[in-house]
This record gives sequence, structure tokens and C-alpha cells, in this order.
Amino acid sequence: MNIGLFGGSFNPPHNGHLLLAETVREQFNLSTIFFIPSYIPPHKQLEHLAPGKDRLAMVECAISGNRHFKCSDIEIRKRGTSYTIQTVTEFEQRYPNSELFLIIGIDNLIDFKLWKLQEELLTKTTLIVCERPGFRRDDVPRDLLRYANFVSVMLIGISSSDIRLRVKTGKSIRYFVPESVAEYIRSNRLYL
Repeated sequence: MNIGLFGGSFNPPHNGHLLLAETVREQFNLSTIFFIPSYIPPHKQLEHLAPGKDRLAMVECAISGNRHFKCSDIEIRKRGTSYTIQTVTEFEQRYPNSELFLIIGIDNLIDFKLWKLQEELLTKTTLIVCERPGFRRDDVPRDLLRYANFVSVMLIGISSSDIRLRVKTGKSIRYFVPESVAEYIRSNRLYL
């Protein structure tokens, strides 16, 4: 079984995340993609991070209806800083006969040397790297390029920070997130 691991803050999850995951799933013939909300991302300072239980619930709302997408609470349950190597090791133990694919953005690959036990990650997973506006392959350290399997995804200019700002300023987030996520944000008064 080929399993994709797609981690992030998902604060909130949006249609760009879903399009990216579906494109990666098809292009790399993955049987399942696990969306893994982090409890505390190690390399991001998030001022307006919604509680883990809410981000987990929003991911569940966003992916419902796609039988290839699953949500993992592994990092939320553990609490503390979420290190990818710990998550990958746990998935390796749960799915010993599977190949693991780690889905990251090119911005993460540029900073990959800062990750905990990054060499071990490269032996345990296949890296799938998604392009992002404002980042170039030339910015990636040359020794990492050989590990990168770049995926071409239609780039959509949606970001979680823009969505949070739209909510805060009373603007519509329709078509930015699935309606179920928008409803969750409204009913739980997130990002106000």
C-alpha cells in the first residue's frame, strides 16, 4: 500500500489543500492520504492557531466524501511540538508493509536541513514536493534535489492566513473552503 502523509497546521484547511492532495494521490498512485494536523508546528510561529480539536474537526469536515483521504490525530493527541520523524516512525510501525510518501511544499524543502533527523526521514519516506508561488527550485540545496519528486499542481492563490483575515474582517470565505468547514468556523466563532 502506498500511503501519503500530508502534515500541516490546517488553520483552517482549504480547497487548495484538497486539490493538492487529490493531484498528488492520482499522480503517485497513492491508496490513502493521511491529513495530519500538527499540535505545535516546529518551524512556524502561529499567532492565531485554532485549538487542535477544532483543526482536527475542520479537516474531518473538509475530507468527508473522499474515501482516499483520512485524518490522523497522532500529533494532536501527543501534544507538544510536532516532529515529522516521530510521526513517520509511528506510521512505519502501524503500516509495516507500506511505502510512505511525505508531502511537503518547496518552502519546506528549502529549510529541510533545519528539520529534526532529516537524513533519517529521507531513508524512511519518498519526498513529494509541491511548488509554491515565490519559491524556486534554484533555492533548494543541490544535495536535496535528488530526493525531490516534484508534483505539478494547479496553483491556487488561497492561504490559511488570508482566510483567517477574511473571517476577522467579516468577508466571505465561500469557495475558499468547503461549506462544511465554513459552517464549522461560523458556529464555533473561530478566527474572530
